[in-house]
Amino acid sequence: MTSSMDVFTGLPDRHRIRGQNQWSAHGRHRHVANNRPLAAGVSPTASVPMWGEPQMDKTGALDQLQEAMRTMDVAQFTSLHVLDRLPHVFASREQYTAWRTVLGRGLGVDPLCIVVVGSGAVGFSLSPREEKRFRAFHGESDIDVAIISPTHFEEAWRNIRAMRGETARELRGHWRHHRSSLVFDGTIATDTVLAHLSFGPQWASALGRVARVHPTMDRDVKARIYRDFDSLRDYQRRGVEKLRGELLDDQNQGPTGINEVNEND
Repeated sequence: MTSSMDVFTGLPDRHRIRGQNQWSAHGRHRHVANNRPLAAGVSPTASVPMWGEPQMDKTGALDQLQEAMRTMDVAQFTSLHVLDRLPHVFASREQYTAWRTVLGRGLGVDPLCIVVVGSGAVGFSLSPREEKRFRAFHGESDIDVAIISPTHFEEAWRNIRAMRGETARELRGHWRHHRSSLVFDGTIATDTVLAHLSFGPQWASALGRVARVHPTMDRDVKARIYRDFDSLRDYQRRGVEKLRGELLDDQNQGPTGINEVNEND
């Protein structure tokens, strides 16, 4: 008997999860999969090491990350620890490649132009904001994705410039932020304006789809568009540079502790 094919992965139905309990990336929340599909090439048992396991001690990992930030050139740190790496949330390069392929197909961009950044990549937040600074990736963390696409950047900026009436009033703050800062930096914060972009429905569907597969299941997947890779690199580098300055200022005040978060807040 020939098995039916899964429309999402192109794999036979036997590769789908059937009602088995699955843990999120760090084991804090249990999910019942209810026939949710895996991305092609992703094993149902694949997982990243959980915090607290011997090979992934949070304190030791943070100490190593901070030491690298103190001692490495900012550009080198940005490349090695943020951009050119296997993101923390993924168990293998193969899993990451399969996930990007699914997302790229949905967005209409080359998978190589998709880069997971933020705490889902590093394992800790590199935001200089005090409430997020070095916060460990946790069960409620979003997945931040950088999309490098000059075509979508230009289209989004045209859409934003053309906003009128109630939409313009509703998004006035976002419009001004893009005009005064973000567009100059070569980025579009689609998480704030996606519903008003011409390709918004397509992208919302694609982002929602990867939020239903392991290892990003049940997480908010948010995207920002970058005009080119240089814009992405510079944006990330400036964030690292600012955080590194704060870290060096604090080095005589003792080690910086992990910023934990109460997931029930």
